[in-house]
Amino acid sequence: MTRLKYHVIDGFLPDDLLSGLRTFALLHEADFVAAQVRATAGGAVDPRQRRSWRCTEPLGDLREGFLAEVETRLSELLAGTGTPPFPRASDELELAAHRDGDFFAAHIDTYTAPDAANVTSDRLVSLVCYLHADTAGFSGGDLALYPFGERTPIRIEPRANRLVAFPSFALHEVLPVHCPDDAFAAARLSLNCWLRRPRVQ
Repeated sequence: MTRLKYHVIDGFLPDDLLSGLRTFALLHEADFVAAQVRATAGGAVDPRQRRSWRCTEPLGDLREGFLAEVETRLSELLAGTGTPPFPRASDELELAAHRDGDFFAAHIDTYTAPDAANVTSDRLVSLVCYLHADTAGFSGGDLALYPFGERTPIRIEPRANRLVAFPSFALHEVLPVHCPDDAFAAARLSLNCWLRRPRVQ
């Protein structure tokens, strides 16, 4: 049986970039909308499968700053996830928030039929970087990674400025978040990134 390989880096972002991303999220609270799932082509909001929020406002220079940090650690991230080097398509980013009661049930990040029919690249490596402060007012929200063929997950705590990398085809979930006053400033904040490979037609 193939062993699931994942990689954790604490203190991933420099302080100024971490602060910039966190501030951006807090200033754009009104631009967060209910996140969709792609159970069917085109996607839909399904609170039985996923309750979370994604920011619709582009990150601008912060996007490039984050991807530059990924690039400096790319060899480490690929080795840590057991992924051979590959040509990159445009990388995909999502600024996400989980508030009281939010979760994302077990899923994979790669697209399967019929969703995969019209895409020109595939997600190979998933990255989750936590942006909330050390004093964030939530509990729970662990990332649960399921080793191949096993029912008991590896649970990874969402610590501030921690990055977790894993293969996009690995089954995983976000366990429920508990945030008593449901203040946006207390939410579990993350920047999710998918490294994509062009699809051979």
